[in-house]
Amino acid sequence: MGIMMKKVVFAGVALTLVAALAMTVAACGASPTATPVVVVATPTPGPTPTTAVGTETLLIGNLSILSGAGTGFGFPHARGIERGIEIWNDKGGVTAGGKRYLLKIDTYDWGYTVDGGRTAAEKAINDGAKIIFGVGTGPTAGAQQATEPNKVLLFAQTVSDELMSTKYPYTFRILMGGDKVFSPGMNYVWNKYPDKRTVFATAYNDASGQLAYGTWKPTLEAMGWRKMTFQYYEPGTTDFAPFVNSYLIPSGADVFAMISRTGEAGALVKAARQYGYKGIIAWVSAAGTVPEMKIAGDLADGVVVNQEWDWGGPYVPEAAKPEALRYISKYGDSPPQHLITAMEGIRVLEAALIKAGTPDTTALKDALPTVEWDSYFGGKGKLYPVKDRPGVTLVYGMPVSVYDAKAQKLVNVGFGVP
Repeated sequence: MGIMMKKVVFAGVALTLVAALAMTVAACGASPTATPVVVVATPTPGPTPTTAVGTETLLIGNLSILSGAGTGFGFPHARGIERGIEIWNDKGGVTAGGKRYLLKIDTYDWGYTVDGGRTAAEKAINDGAKIIFGVGTGPTAGAQQATEPNKVLLFAQTVSDELMSTKYPYTFRILMGGDKVFSPGMNYVWNKYPDKRTVFATAYNDASGQLAYGTWKPTLEAMGWRKMTFQYYEPGTTDFAPFVNSYLIPSGADVFAMISRTGEAGALVKAARQYGYKGIIAWVSAAGTVPEMKIAGDLADGVVVNQEWDWGGPYVPEAAKPEALRYISKYGDSPPQHLITAMEGIRVLEAALIKAGTPDTTALKDALPTVEWDSYFGGKGKLYPVKDRPGVTLVYGMPVSVYDAKAQKLVNVGFGVP
């Protein structure tokens, strides 16, 4: 099926999502090989500091999921990168090596596919970007096919440790790996319900889901479940009755742990409850939670949520809260953590630029493992190792929430430490 073409309009740092996008999400499915339309859009210039002698502008490629599945975290990521750049430029830029640097941004839609990631990265590189920010595990794998041989720095929001190996020295992660980013919600369930010790887990069966589960699986195994069962589901599924009745219900599991995509999570929860599942449900890959849970209605009450929460409630990092509340006021919906990790990525870049004294990507790569910055998650941030590669990924604590169906909102219930 072809992809409906649409223009994504940026005004300042605002992305306008028109009604056609909803049709695009339904139409695109989730083929891991389909190549999305790559749309380049430059934000309307806001107030820009006067360019002085010794000032240089760096082009940043902002690659995100603006069509198809995954827009629940794609738009917050794109807006977070834009907001971070706005803050950078509004303070007059960043001085490093005796020169002042401002940032310019071009934003591209890479969908939620491997091919889309490669195509969008190639376009950004051809347009002159030497530094790229992107979100999504499958698209990151595709983008690396272009960024690594061209020594382009890629700051990725991916949960896969495989993509952070020494094979990809120009790729860094501004999201935790699956072993950590999915663990706070599951740790909460483990401690809250000590009598619940069997788990059925699922993930979507494409490149992103396979890489995500590959990282998450060892963490689940290490927790010591008395019994652990796993089954992929096909992306784009709308009727989950066969899946629930063939796999979830027969498993007899106390806990149903889902890595599922925006557009499918609500239907999966609804089917689980409709066909008699009585155990704990944890959606660890949450984005766009409230709209998803509204699909299941009262049946979603009590679902444990890992990556999205009530930004006005307790346990939220104080430095992150103002930006999240600003986002809610501006766009009318609540962002997942991808907004803040995107903004954190701009601070990581700033710290690396100051330390390296140059925007040369090899120098930035070498500086990144040892930089520190003021973190939106509190205190000083730094990059942590992944296996045998030092200084490559963020690690941070975050709230855990549950869905209150009556109030149709998330309620923070604790703070998760990876």
